[in-house]
Amino acid sequence: MDFLRLIRYKNLLMVLLTMFLTKYALIDSQIQPPSFSNFHFFLLSVSVSFITIGGYLINDIFDRDTDAVNTPNRVYIGQIISLKKVKYSYLFVSLLGFLLGFYLSIITDLLYLIWLYFFCVFSLFFYSYYFKKVFF
Repeated sequence: MDFLRLIRYKNLLMVLLTMFLTKYALIDSQIQPPSFSNFHFFLLSVSVSFITIGGYLINDIFDRDTDAVNTPNRVYIGQIISLKKVKYSYLFVSLLGFLLGFYLSIITDLLYLIWLYFFCVFSLFFYSYYFKKVFF
């Protein structure tokens, strides 16, 4: 259950619900035939979920000292789950999310989207590492 809290499963469910409603209630009701098959949408949903989980994990990795001060009852890294496991989990889910997006881009012949997946993974890391600490 602690790992589910670490990956913010409630937020993930909201992301998936938003994607589901957007596809089936909005896009597919306006575009005939549907632009994305159910299988392609499933791959997209899994890919987005993994990249999102990676974003949450890398954010928690870089914020563990701040979180220990501000929200000590919600710090999981180092107390309940080892930093090493979280780092490996981050690498695994981010890479898997990217590879699923890469595969989806190839099978749908939308190769330019590969860069979007790469940009998402990279920007989530760079945001947690650097931009969060910079005042805009």
